Amino acid sequence: MYELMQRLIAFKYACKIHHWSTNNYSMHLLFDRLTEHVDDWTDSIAECYFMANGHKDVFKSDILNPKYISDDLIKTCTDVISFIENAVENEDLNENEFRKRVEIIEDRMNLIYGLNNNEKIYRK
Repeated sequence: MYELMQRLIAFKYACKIHHWSTNNYSMHLLFDRLTEHVDDWTDSIAECYFMANGHKDVFKSDILNPKYISDDLIKTCTDVISFIENAVENEDLNENEFRKRVEIIEDRMNLIYGLNNNEKIYRK
């Protein structure tokens, strides 16, 4: 789950870079909204998975892992979706509420991927 948080935070920063560099106001707003959602998702994982289980000591300053930051938002979405699918299958996500939250993140990432893929937005 820590790696999922790293990947989501990297996605957030990639969205923020696009937010600052777009000339299209609607895209500017879209990327701003995405960063807000990713903040909510990572906070939810931190609180429900780590803090609730007494593992708050895992958080380090290296949580933003540069190797996960990419200008290709479609690739980042597919990487996060794949990671979530593997986590749901392989990790001990025995708490139903947490599993639901992770699956909601996956659904929203699929939606983002679908929108970006159809529009060919920021694909490099």
